[in-house]
Amino acid sequence: MILKTKGIVLRTQKYSETSLICRILTKEKGLKSYIISGVRKQNSRVGASLFQLMNILDLVVYDREEKDLNRIKEVKLHYVYQNIPYDIFKGTVGMFIIEIVQKTIKGQEEHTELYSYLQHLLEFLDQTKESISNVHLHFLLEYASYLGLNPTGVVSEQYPYFNLETGIFCGEAHQKFSLHREQSQVISDLMHLNVSEAHCLKLSHELRSATLKSLLKFYQIHIENLPEINSHKVLSDVLK
Repeated sequence: MILKTKGIVLRTQKYSETSLICRILTKEKGLKSYIISGVRKQNSRVGASLFQLMNILDLVVYDREEKDLNRIKEVKLHYVYQNIPYDIFKGTVGMFIIEIVQKTIKGQEEHTELYSYLQHLLEFLDQTKESISNVHLHFLLEYASYLGLNPTGVVSEQYPYFNLETGIFCGEAHQKFSLHREQSQVISDLMHLNVSEAHCLKLSHELRSATLKSLLKFYQIHIENLPEINSHKVLSDVLK
């Protein structure tokens, strides 16, 4: 079966001397793996640069459900990044988003709404002229809902603490799972802003870094065997 779809490159690895294996989140078929033969040859019709992480592609693929590896018939860039490849801040945030998705999404079920969200987010990241210092925090909260983690609620005088175990705001501070009031307020604010408004929230570097660590802990609590996330260390250094 030949399928026309869009896809976001989540992972690329070398295979033999001239080929690549790519893990791509497709709009129609979810997470798929493709082998691209001969793409690393000098005279290859398709350049290996097409399959860089984060790239958004238009694809025509051979889709056989019984195969772990399928092949790509036709490919071209759907969207050409204007800023992400040249802006260390945007590039680092983008790589963090891709690492989180690559290490959390499972199976080959359809992820049409998730795909659309991620494509919109990456294009927004590339195009926005506002500060992107809070985009990764907003992403962690919004993406969690696509994973079924569903942090909900709003901070209030009655419920001032965000609980990492339950994903809701509560009235009593739990020693192990509750965040202090300042971080809880940040999470509440971000949950009720669009990503295009996230720059309006002014945070110190210390508070932003602490909130990032807490949200990663939220993921670790709720996702079994979550691999270590590496890019957040660079992210904290870059977004000062």
